[in-house]
Amino acid sequence: MNSKKAIKILQGQIEKLDSYDDPKDETWVFQTAEYIKGIFGENSSQYSYISNFHFGVYSISGESNEVIRNRLLQKQKKVRNFMLGCIETINITGVAKVPKPNFIYRLSDTALWTLITFTITIVFSAGYLLGHYISDIKNIELRRELNQYKEKFEINNYERTDIKSHYFLNDSIEKD
Repeated sequence: MNSKKAIKILQGQIEKLDSYDDPKDETWVFQTAEYIKGIFGENSSQYSYISNFHFGVYSISGESNEVIRNRLLQKQKKVRNFMLGCIETINITGVAKVPKPNFIYRLSDTALWTLITFTITIVFSAGYLLGHYISDIKNIELRRELNQYKEKFEINNYERTDIKSHYFLNDSIEKD
C-alpha cells in the first residue's frame, strides 16, 4: 500500500469518527485497527494503541449524562488526534513495508539444519580435496626438480670422477 492510499483511508476513518454516536458499537475501532495493522505493521505502537482502544467510559453513579458525554467526546477527540498523528507519521516516514519471505524463511527448522549441515560438509570436503590436489601437484613438481638436480649432480660427479681417474692414470703412468 502506498502513502497516498493510506492517508485517504485514515481520513475516511476520521470522517466516520466525526459522525460516530454509538459508544457501544466498536466496528469503527475494529476497522481502524485492521487498517493501521496493514499500514504500520502488527508490531507497531500505533496498532497496539488502536487495538486496545475502546469508546466506553466508566461512570460513577449519580453523574449527569452531560459529564459522561463530555468524557466520550474527550475520548473521541483523543482518538481523532491519534489518527491525525498517524497521518503525519505516514507523511514523514511512509508506510511500513512487509518483508517478502525468502527461500530460507520458508524452510522448516529441520530442513534448515539439514541444509546447513550438508553445506558445511560440502565446503569442508571440497577444501580438503582441493588442498590435497594442490599439495600433490607441488609434490610432483618438487620430485621433477629433485630428479633434475640429481641428474645434474650425477653428470657433474661423473665428469669429476673421469677427471680424477684421468689424473690418477697419468700419475701412475709417469711413475712407471
